[in-house]
Amino acid sequence: MQGYLLLFEPRFVVVEDFLFQLHLTDIHLYADPFMLLYISLSTIVLSLVLMLFNWRRQTSTVYLSLAFIFLSVYGVTHYLIVDGDSAFWLAIFYNHPAPLYLMVGPLLFFYVRDVLTDRHRLRRWDVLHFIPAFIHFIGIIPWCLQSFQQKKALMQKVIDNMDALAEVHSNLFFSMPVAFNLRLFSLGAYVIAGIVLLWRYYPLRRQRPNVPSVQSAITLRWLMVLLGTLLLIFINMTVMTWFFLHSGLSHTIRQFAIMYSITGFVYALLAVWMLLFPQVLYGMPAMQLPVPPTEPAGKEAAAAQVKTKAVHKAPATLQEENPFKALEAKILAHLQTEKPYIQPDFDIYQLSKALGVPLHHLYYCFNEVMHTKFATLRMQYRVAHAMQLMQAGQTENFTIEAIAHQSGFQSKSSFYKAFKEVTGMLPSEFVAKVEAGGLEDDAVA
Repeated sequence: MQGYLLLFEPRFVVVEDFLFQLHLTDIHLYADPFMLLYISLSTIVLSLVLMLFNWRRQTSTVYLSLAFIFLSVYGVTHYLIVDGDSAFWLAIFYNHPAPLYLMVGPLLFFYVRDVLTDRHRLRRWDVLHFIPAFIHFIGIIPWCLQSFQQKKALMQKVIDNMDALAEVHSNLFFSMPVAFNLRLFSLGAYVIAGIVLLWRYYPLRRQRPNVPSVQSAITLRWLMVLLGTLLLIFINMTVMTWFFLHSGLSHTIRQFAIMYSITGFVYALLAVWMLLFPQVLYGMPAMQLPVPPTEPAGKEAAAAQVKTKAVHKAPATLQEENPFKALEAKILAHLQTEKPYIQPDFDIYQLSKALGVPLHHLYYCFNEVMHTKFATLRMQYRVAHAMQLMQAGQTENFTIEAIAHQSGFQSKSSFYKAFKEVTGMLPSEFVAKVEAGGLEDDAVA
């Protein structure tokens, strides 16, 4: 009977090998080797777009964009090691951006902290968070100074056998296992720190009447999704790193290909969600509410206690769902009294400086409270000013083009287009109606 089994043992081995190859084929059907590269490159592009359009209005978005870019560079490097066939590109990407990976955690922490506090400047001691990345940079200087041909030859060995990566010495201070664990610890520690910040803030959200409740809910959900996804990535990287250090890279890739691809796909959605739902870019703007004056001395103690409790409450007119109604009134009052829009170079940055209000507060107020764009409101005020001049008989002393310039328009064509859009008629038609008495003196939009 044993001889009979031994006779058929090779066939079982062949079948087992066939099933193993079929299992690998199924993995690649669900985890396209190019998927990681596509996800990483598209995330880099989306992150650059976010940073380009938001670096002035919302500094915290810059932190998040940089973190996404550095993570995506890591993804490109991983693809080149596992599925790439170019020693040239691998020699460029391997190890050179390694210090950037240690900045992912601090940048994510800064983003979460700044969104929750509505403060977007680095603090004095924040530089300490970048010390590990700086030490790592010092450690790879010999690698960077090594000839490109030598690095290319080493990377060709890695392409031929990815397990040869364990034999590459690329840092003065850290071996490869230490570098991997340090990178992993940094990401995990900062993700957990961000979760702790969110956990501490969540019970206090209803005690902040200066933060719009709807925007607060949107942002909190976004932060939960962001930190939850990053925690998933951290757990995934922990499992893969442990198996990689104990079983080799090739075995680890075979075991976790699908899990890694799913995590990468979800991670890529984070940048897409920021484009599809721009409300998360506003953060949680905190309106500075006026503080009632303190009760003068001489009052009874009980009355003083009541007044003290009321100091931290918003005025009755601001105890609404959105306290940025006060900023709307402030914007309109400034436009009506100061008339800054008649200056051709007037923009939202000048408005921010004049009112002493952060840019992201203005963007939030225009888009979510006033439901208009700054450029649209500025155009309307300029057209209304031009209409006032025309009704006042200024066309007898000035040309329509001169009136357009006095109203803040830089060209005749832009004035005609804006006037037609607001009033439904051309400036000449409006002047004709004014001269014919077809418009009342107070018929200014």
